[in-house]
Amino acid sequence: MKSFKKLAMVAALIMLPMFIVTSFAQKKVMLKYKLKEGSSFISITSLDQEISFEANGQTMSLNQEMNMKTDIVVEENNDNFKLNTTLSTMRMVQSIFGMEIIYDSEIDSTKNDPMVKKIAESLDKLVGSTYSVTIDEKGEIVEYDLGSFVDNSDVTNNLTSGNSYANFPDHKVAVGDSWDADITPLKDSDMSYHTTYTVLKIKKKAVTLGVKSKITANKLKDMDSKIDGTITGEMIIDPKTGWTMSSEMDMEMTMEMNQGGNTFPATISGTVGVESQEK
Repeated sequence: MKSFKKLAMVAALIMLPMFIVTSFAQKKVMLKYKLKEGSSFISITSLDQEISFEANGQTMSLNQEMNMKTDIVVEENNDNFKLNTTLSTMRMVQSIFGMEIIYDSEIDSTKNDPMVKKIAESLDKLVGSTYSVTIDEKGEIVEYDLGSFVDNSDVTNNLTSGNSYANFPDHKVAVGDSWDADITPLKDSDMSYHTTYTVLKIKKKAVTLGVKSKITANKLKDMDSKIDGTITGEMIIDPKTGWTMSSEMDMEMTMEMNQGGNTFPATISGTVGVESQEK
């Protein structure tokens, strides 16, 4: 009898971890946007890129770092959510040929450099400007109003490329579940992101999603181009609101831009991070 009890105890101890894993694996959550009218968020986007390109038979490398702070105010609109986003501050550092170009919207002295002046004129128009993205409860984009941002595709792509907003399925999900979504960040280009989301962790206050995106485009801002790339990383979602609290993505892209009969091949690699919190 004692031997039987010991055997039963051993069997129970063996089965216990399996029971725990199974119990957690079966935990499901319904992800959707549940944002309140007038609620506001602060988001910090950090970008670190290396861009290699060929021109006049030479290969050149540009290193670029960008940090952008945005303020987002939610406006409910026929069961959708209009996210009015204002670019509050921006800092950009570019390095090429041993030279460094620095633009900082909060430091006027950085705009006095003749090499920065033209860039500053363009970026100064964006700082303080607002664009809006209207999404439904699943994160599907209903409407864009890019305002001044429509003329600066680099900044717009980084702010609207799917690092800040997730697309959710119409059913509950558990750890290990995956679903696909297609995102087009700009109206005037055919750039698209085919994204696969996978649930990695489910906790009471956070759901972690794995993200894999395939980027393609053949035209950008009326310019023939061929763009292929991938974005991989993770997003942490607040299950109560659907809001992205943070994300960290790795980007690898190749492109060929055709302008004036000339082709300019380039590769881009880097990371994009977003941290966001409610005010």
